[in-house]
Amino acid sequence: MASEPILGTYDLEKKVEDTLILLEATLKNYGDPNRAVIIEDAILQMIEAKVSAHPPDRYALLTFGETTETVMKFEDWGQKEFKERLYNNINILGARAHLVDGILAGFQELANSMMKLFEGKQFRMLIVTEGQIDHYENQQDWRELVDKCEKIGIFIDVVEITPRPHKNILRSITAGTKGEHIITKLEDVVPYMVSLASRKKITSMNQSEADKNMTAFLEIIAQPLDRLDSRIKSPIDLLNFVTTEDESTKCAICHSNTCMICKGPHYACGAYCPNCGRFFHEHCFAAWAENSKDTPPSIGKCPVCFALLKVPGAMYRVKVLQGRLKGRFEPKETKYRATKIKAKELGLNGAKIACQWCRNAFDAEEDIMQCGNPNCFAYYHFDCFGDMIKQTKGRCRVCDTKQGRSYDANPVLEKIA
Repeated sequence: MASEPILGTYDLEKKVEDTLILLEATLKNYGDPNRAVIIEDAILQMIEAKVSAHPPDRYALLTFGETTETVMKFEDWGQKEFKERLYNNINILGARAHLVDGILAGFQELANSMMKLFEGKQFRMLIVTEGQIDHYENQQDWRELVDKCEKIGIFIDVVEITPRPHKNILRSITAGTKGEHIITKLEDVVPYMVSLASRKKITSMNQSEADKNMTAFLEIIAQPLDRLDSRIKSPIDLLNFVTTEDESTKCAICHSNTCMICKGPHYACGAYCPNCGRFFHEHCFAAWAENSKDTPPSIGKCPVCFALLKVPGAMYRVKVLQGRLKGRFEPKETKYRATKIKAKELGLNGAKIACQWCRNAFDAEEDIMQCGNPNCFAYYHFDCFGDMIKQTKGRCRVCDTKQGRSYDANPVLEKIA
């Protein structure tokens, strides 16, 4: 049976929309304070119109040029704070704009919100540019990014403030993601910007397709771990690192210098988060990623800054192989048959023994269950034993061995073949 559509099941008016504004900050616009003020006012009026209609919506702001800078993250969103940072925290980032780098930085900021893509959220990216796009950027790079956005359902709108539009790049980006491409003069930018305050139309996507697309997307934007060789530049650096065991070499996951999985020292499988610089063992990170519920096994979140990070290829392949071989060569666990007896059979000791589940004493004539492990002396009320089996997945509360029921007079050791 086909999966139920996920994205299409939400009322559009109830969805929270996260919009990332990617603002070109080059000499063309921010070299002229008057032009910059007009563009900033247009952005603020668009946000005011959108927030008044949909208060839960959030915004983030990144600037791009020859480099990229984060001005406001989604987690810091506030209308007043956004206005202050827009007016005061914009730096000129060179003469040309590297569009692919800007979009990649925007995707990284959207990544954490995208974890809840199928829980009533939608995502947009708004590129505001004066056309100082680098014509020599690799077209394959941005085409691949646009393809992923289209599959996941991220809309990219473009407001191009220029008399000479860049049809080949920006128009293709908006067409590929079902966004809008607006070309306007500076004096007309405000009404066009405000027109983008309306919501986007969401299409349906079934869960399996969405999960596959999300995994592919996260694998693109996740960063690789910083290996030790990237931090060690000389033999002295290596000697200092190997001979040092302090808080800086404790794993952020297992909180130990020694890896809890491979049992090696910190320098055997150590790595760093490229975002916050925190140290952890690669084996611990692979296990951490495997147990995460909101990322695929090949990707994990830094336990400190929550940046998306790739599990090292060798670690991931080992995990996959372990999953395939699990249970094939492991010895099967011994299972013991618990025995039903009368409480009075415990003799004088019966008065001193209580049920190990409810901690209440036994009546002499009632049926009780004795743990089948000959080295364990745990007893349970008949009903308590049944409750325990359900809650502990068939294990004795005292000795943690697998239990089954038997009505023989004596405990019988049974090995399951």
